[in-house]
Amino acid sequence: MQFLVLIVTTFLSFNSDFDNVYQSALSESNLDSAIVQGELALEVALNPEEEAMAHLFLGDKNFEADEPNIALRHYYKALGIYETLHQNADVVQCYLKIGNLFEDSPDYEVSLIYFKMANEYAETHELNLKNKLDINQELGDNYQYLQYYDSAISYYEVASLQAQELNEEPTVHDMNLSKARCLLLKGEKQAAKSIYDEVLSKVKKGEELGLIYYDLGKTLLNEGDTVAADGFLDKAYPHLNETPESSLHLIDLLKMKAAINYKVPMKQKAYLEEALLLDMSDLMDYEISIQLSEVYEQLGYSDEIDVLLLKIRDLSKSLTQRDVEFDDKFQSLQMEAAILAIQNREMQLQNEENRRKNLYFKIIYASICVSLFGLLSYLVIRNIGKRKRAHQTVFNEVQ
Repeated sequence: MQFLVLIVTTFLSFNSDFDNVYQSALSESNLDSAIVQGELALEVALNPEEEAMAHLFLGDKNFEADEPNIALRHYYKALGIYETLHQNADVVQCYLKIGNLFEDSPDYEVSLIYFKMANEYAETHELNLKNKLDINQELGDNYQYLQYYDSAISYYEVASLQAQELNEEPTVHDMNLSKARCLLLKGEKQAAKSIYDEVLSKVKKGEELGLIYYDLGKTLLNEGDTVAADGFLDKAYPHLNETPESSLHLIDLLKMKAAINYKVPMKQKAYLEEALLLDMSDLMDYEISIQLSEVYEQLGYSDEIDVLLLKIRDLSKSLTQRDVEFDDKFQSLQMEAAILAIQNREMQLQNEENRRKNLYFKIIYASICVSLFGLLSYLVIRNIGKRKRAHQTVFNEVQ
């Protein structure tokens, strides 16, 4: 009894270790520390489900750390485990995460394959409405990136209806805005305008309103309608400027305002200098610095140009090295995805073979048990018959 208590206590202790480590990893704000905690969680995992959770977490964090190959390996590990466990929603999430990884590459053709795999899996397995909404949203975005606007619109419409059913009003707005963007890019401006007007009537203030105006301005600018675009970007500016989370959109807005005012160098200078004060990636910093140096040249600001050129030179060296690293990562990413897909399929086939063998042995075992039970029953019945006959003989002799 004491030995049994020790085993149970040890199991609970290890299980508690996983929960503690995994929760610690989830709450860790430092990316490197979170990855270390995730790897520790993987080490102390006691069952396949915990292993899959750790792999999925490590996939997300390595994706965030710009390590797509490592992320891909963890996603495929999680995918294989969830397929074995028949956890359908988690299988779909793995497909979507791998698709997002390639979409970020960007390789929209490959990402579309994984989103379609998620969709096909959803059609043949039991999934909730939220899972189906996620799939349709990803397919809509991917088709939009590929400029297949009619296909994108059809998925956005389905996703919008699903979001309504789930009472997810912000998602309904997002899907309708995505549909409107596609309509604008198709040249159907009136149909797009009616959707924008409908959404704007329901969203009154804040960052969401700013993003709607920003989206309208950017789309119209791409279509060559600079006057209308300028007006919407002006409306977006105060809403985006008041929320730090919108800094990337604000930087893009300021770049667009500078492009619209290309005939007024002083305005260009003001917009680009404001953009450089915001937090951004080295690539964005490089692009804006190039633009600003050209404006300085028009204005005859020689001292400012010298300072900016030194910055551009340093950024160029850094970005060149990153481009080489990215190309290497991307090429190996495609090859690794193919290898992992094969390995995953082999693991599925092996699991299926193991299940068949286990079933075969269970059938044999059951047959043996039935035969033994039959033999035992026969022996018992025969023994009972012998005893009855013996008793009858004794009874007859007594008589």
